[in-house]
Amino acid sequence: MNMKALSTILSAVVMAIAAHPQPSLELNVPPASLFVRPGEEVLVLLDVFDLPVKVNACQAFLGYSSTYFFDPGPAGCVTAGGGVWDLVIWDSWRDSGGLPGEIDTAVGLDAQGAVGTDADATVARIRLTAGSVEGITRLIFRPDPVPDPGLVRSTYFADLSAQPVWPIKQNSPRIIIDGTPPDLVVVSALQGAADVLDGAAAVVPGVVTITIAATDPLAGLVGPPTVVVVDGVQVEVLTTADTTSPFRYSWVVTTGTENGRWNLNVSATDHAGNTASDVGHYFTVNKNQISGQVELEAFVGTGTVPSHTRAVTFVATGGTITKTWTVTLSNTSGPIFHYLLTDVPAGTTALSAKTNWNLRRRQPMVLDGLGQATVNFTGATRLAAGDLNGDNVVQLLDYSVLRSKWFTTDPAADFNGDGQVQLLDYSLLRANWFTGGDPP
Repeated sequence: MNMKALSTILSAVVMAIAAHPQPSLELNVPPASLFVRPGEEVLVLLDVFDLPVKVNACQAFLGYSSTYFFDPGPAGCVTAGGGVWDLVIWDSWRDSGGLPGEIDTAVGLDAQGAVGTDADATVARIRLTAGSVEGITRLIFRPDPVPDPGLVRSTYFADLSAQPVWPIKQNSPRIIIDGTPPDLVVVSALQGAADVLDGAAAVVPGVVTITIAATDPLAGLVGPPTVVVVDGVQVEVLTTADTTSPFRYSWVVTTGTENGRWNLNVSATDHAGNTASDVGHYFTVNKNQISGQVELEAFVGTGTVPSHTRAVTFVATGGTITKTWTVTLSNTSGPIFHYLLTDVPAGTTALSAKTNWNLRRRQPMVLDGLGQATVNFTGATRLAAGDLNGDNVVQLLDYSVLRSKWFTTDPAADFNGDGQVQLLDYSLLRANWFTGGDPP
């Protein structure tokens, strides 16, 4: 046989196969049955595709794991697929030894004479109930015995001439039985470096980063956990860009965020519908804050280490509590520093400021409706220099400290921060002699 003749024959075979493809018999599982909890029903569809000829019956030998599915009992578990496939000829769910785990089924057509079907369709519906054991399983086609006298243990279709039509068989996708909720932990809630979870520190205007660990080793999560912060009136649903654990959420606290307790509600759901919840955590929001400027008399800063830095102690009074902050402020030049105080007590009516070189100055103030206030210690209300011993009065003891540090670089007596204790510092002390600062 020459090559041309062989090529012609092969082409004819290919065309014949294309014209009469081998049918496919598949065990398909709807999405709702891919993930189930113990006791829930699993539906498996016995589907046929690409029948080359009309058929009027199908015989299938299937298997399932009795570890994962309950014994369906005498009523069986197979029904007809619907449409022309509407008659179950035989439904047996036990093997020859009487053990559950095998389904032998034959499904026929309610058709007359030579009428049959070659349409893609669902031949049969198999319903099983998931047992109490969790895990991953499948429904399978049992192997066809070779030989199989009488074709009594093989899977095939019967055509209108009572001849077998052999399908390609495809087992079901995996079915996951999971009755365990996801693992869910609120790992942390930080604002900057401060732990603010469960009132460990007050939440102030800014961003709170909430970290959640959530996993489900069997069914897997349907998505990131749901995270909600709520104070009884306002509700904020947080989102994350993370797709795997740990999940990080950002809660932006603004001047419009209500003060008080905010509950943190977290939940996670897996594909089987199991849900884990954590609703026991909370935040304490205090968005009250004071900002402004502090001017230190004659401060220049050159030569200090680091330059242009001073620690300022602020005291808020008149509110629900008296609160003190010691804040290290810095600038690039000059005597004026900017400050911001957060977590200010409600009802505060006055704020004072003092350093280790300056007298205390107190200013009246009122928090506005958003809990904000601006208080400046500048110009006529700047912090006067001269107090070195901390008694808030400029007098002989301060002079004694200055004299002991005279012509040194000791910062303890350096009023103007130029790196030297000399005449300029003495002039400041002398100018404010016998002057006292305000009370806290």
